[in-house]
Amino acid sequence: MEERQIARFALTALTMALHSADIRPMSDSPWRFRPLDEAVVQRLTQALGVAPVVARLLAARGCADTQEARRFLHPDAAQLHDPSLLPHMDRAARRIAAAVRDSEPIFVYGDYDVDGVCSAALLARGLRSLNANVTAAVPHRNADGYDLHPGIIETAHADGIRLVITTDCGSQAHEAIHRASELGLDVVVTDHHEPGPELPPAWAIVNPRLAGSAYPFPAISGAAVAFKTLQAVTRELGENEQGLPRAFLDLVALGAVADIMPLVDENRAMVHMGLAALAHTKKPGLRALLGGCVPPDVTPTTEHIAFQVAPRINAIGRMDDANIALQLLLTNDPMEAQRLAGRMEAANQERRIAQNRIFAEIQEQIAGRDLSADAILVFAADTWPTGLIGPVASRLVDAYHKPTILIAHNGVIGRGSARSYGDFQLMEALEGCRDLLGRCGGHPKAAGFDIPMENLPAFRERIQRLAAEALPPDGVDDRLTVDLPLAPRDLSLNLCRELSALEPFGHGHPAPLFASRFTLLAARTLGAGGAHLKLTVRGDGLPPTDVVWWKNGAAHADFTPGSEWLLCYRVSINRFNGRETLQLEAVDSLPADAMALPGEAASMVAAPSLAVA
Repeated sequence: MEERQIARFALTALTMALHSADIRPMSDSPWRFRPLDEAVVQRLTQALGVAPVVARLLAARGCADTQEARRFLHPDAAQLHDPSLLPHMDRAARRIAAAVRDSEPIFVYGDYDVDGVCSAALLARGLRSLNANVTAAVPHRNADGYDLHPGIIETAHADGIRLVITTDCGSQAHEAIHRASELGLDVVVTDHHEPGPELPPAWAIVNPRLAGSAYPFPAISGAAVAFKTLQAVTRELGENEQGLPRAFLDLVALGAVADIMPLVDENRAMVHMGLAALAHTKKPGLRALLGGCVPPDVTPTTEHIAFQVAPRINAIGRMDDANIALQLLLTNDPMEAQRLAGRMEAANQERRIAQNRIFAEIQEQIAGRDLSADAILVFAADTWPTGLIGPVASRLVDAYHKPTILIAHNGVIGRGSARSYGDFQLMEALEGCRDLLGRCGGHPKAAGFDIPMENLPAFRERIQRLAAEALPPDGVDDRLTVDLPLAPRDLSLNLCRELSALEPFGHGHPAPLFASRFTLLAARTLGAGGAHLKLTVRGDGLPPTDVVWWKNGAAHADFTPGSEWLLCYRVSINRFNGRETLQLEAVDSLPADAMALPGEAASMVAAPSLAVA
């Protein structure tokens, strides 16, 4: 139970920046509250028949149109965009369909992360269901590196492959695709990463981020692009595509959540349907993975994916070979699935230990150092496994609130992993350093690259300058964003159930954060070494209620019984021994006199007004 709750907290902390540019802060407030239009709230409540708190959250998050709100609350297959709107899709579908009809050998090649593995598994499984002759692989992180490269093409050619389809990679694989042209292989790229200024000479490049794309929502995952490609091929072959969402959106949900795609627009519909498919999946590999981290009577959630399932898929690629994860998702043998899942679990345990070591090393370097002049953090070492630096970079971003780049090197060549913070456009900055780098690719928020180590000093200097120019002069406003203030008497199990109408939560649509004023009754630590904090509070109309604060046990002495506090928290249902109780999960606290909550004199759920200064 404790591990699942920690995972739930971590997901919300990770995705707390929803619509930060649209938030109007209160003057001199340590927290900022989303603006709220009461007329919109009343209209949504009446038109949709939802609880007032649901209408308030919809309105606070900018969902003011009734029809838009109805679609948001009821995601379904009708909300998925037409795959033919993707660039080059018609040409790609015709070529793949021809290969299926003629039984041409097809090679599907993905990436080594969760999205890439799921993309490759989805397209391979889908094409096999159409009786295609398909093999699939993903790169070995250390031996092959990121993306399609000429060696893979030459091996495919030697194996008699005529058509190569990339998933979640390929948009910048110029050298490899040129080599494919020389050898007479056709390459269809399916990808969602930022393309470079010039495109490689592929047969087709299906990527919603291509210049001039007519696709209405480019922020989809690689697995989603693979799914759309499968839809288009199925149509081209004249086959029935009605069963595709139920059969394959489980893999799309994994890819979207793991790759931190925003859960809005069609992503929300795909993940919503994908979670339902995941709960009843017949894929032995997914069943084996879920069996190790999701209780049998619980429907999988985005939190389970982000902090239980995805780390196990990623870990095997970081510590061993991601093809083991691909085999897991492709196998139809339950015994084989259990064996592979066991290997992935062991790799995940090793990963945790190694990442903690790297994080501690960097913290030692940072200790006592003034970071105020650093717009971006850049660290390099020759003792770090390349597969582990990405997650550590993410932890450093969370800890120090700055974009971070870590480079693992052998003294000659380095492989960098970069993570953004705030609205900093990471790929734009890296493009500004292109002459200093080798291969480079990624998203605005995350990227990877190769670099000759002789270029590292010049790279440090330039990336610092570019980050300093791009970031706001006063720094990123990283104040906590609160969705709504609540009167304590409005907290209940029923409130938690009402909020389920807004699921799934994730990046772009995190679990709601509330704020209330409480009196502290008791405080104690939980877990090994007192790592966590448990508070008992009461408020106006609220009986004594537990508040857990994960990883904040060190603050125990600050909370004196009888004191008053403002708490920012999420609500959850604690299920134990067949009993359900309300639980609050704290994210931040302020002294009682730090600020006045908007409208706190009245019930925040039923009050007629929630004016925000």
